[in-house]
Amino acid sequence: MQKTRGLWPVVLFGVILIGCAGGAGPRAAHRLAPATTQSSAPRTLRFADGSQPIDHFQDDDHDVDLRNVIHPIDEKDSAADVYFGQCERTSADGDVLDTFPLIVATVSGKKGGWRALSLADPRLGNAEWQFVAAGPAGREMWGVLDDTLTDKGKIVLLVHSTDAGKTWTISQIEKPFQAGEYDSFAMAATGHGRLTVYVAPTKNHPRRAGFYHFRTSDGGKTWSPPEHELDNLDPADEVPDDEDPEPLKSIPTQTARASAASVGTLSRP
Repeated sequence: MQKTRGLWPVVLFGVILIGCAGGAGPRAAHRLAPATTQSSAPRTLRFADGSQPIDHFQDDDHDVDLRNVIHPIDEKDSAADVYFGQCERTSADGDVLDTFPLIVATVSGKKGGWRALSLADPRLGNAEWQFVAAGPAGREMWGVLDDTLTDKGKIVLLVHSTDAGKTWTISQIEKPFQAGEYDSFAMAATGHGRLTVYVAPTKNHPRRAGFYHFRTSDGGKTWSPPEHELDNLDPADEVPDDEDPEPLKSIPTQTARASAASVGTLSRP
């Protein structure tokens, strides 16, 4: 993943989601404190009103990692590229300790340069971008947030813009049994869409396992209760490193041409 230090010549437009505050030092904790309240109602944020210089979210403990970019098609006026990333606090070993999602962009004027808007939400700690896409309309963008760092997220957050990133609406969908992880998202030009969450089997609730499909017919304004698609498959375990076959002690010297010739010789009657 590309780090943003030293890359500021690129033009950015976007929104920053905060989540790195937990465990940060006093200075960072004050700067990165969530600007939201505990609420299930959708929130609408304007980039021009809430964005701050990108270095507001960078210090000795925190860095910005850009993950995705969208090049908006805006017929009404010019639209800058929108970048989606994370503000991460890492350990000395490079492990991510906490994170929050970002949308970043450049603007002109007195507040010009690289700026970022925080979408931090106390409903979903350590939120990370799971999916980002443009469309279905030309000025429209969608993003999906979930917590894959701790897997403790009880909801999924949908991030939506219809004006090439100038404003963003953040709404929540509660996971089935307040568990599971984001699986996939789709939205058609007709306004019909689907969000799917996967719930893994547990010893106490094996039949809860499967895919849960939330559906909308009004472009994401409302969502149906989830439809359960049962999954009785038991995924295979990964092979641990200590069970990998030992490497060859010597490198074969026979060439491919020689091998082919020998095969041809053996196959002759």
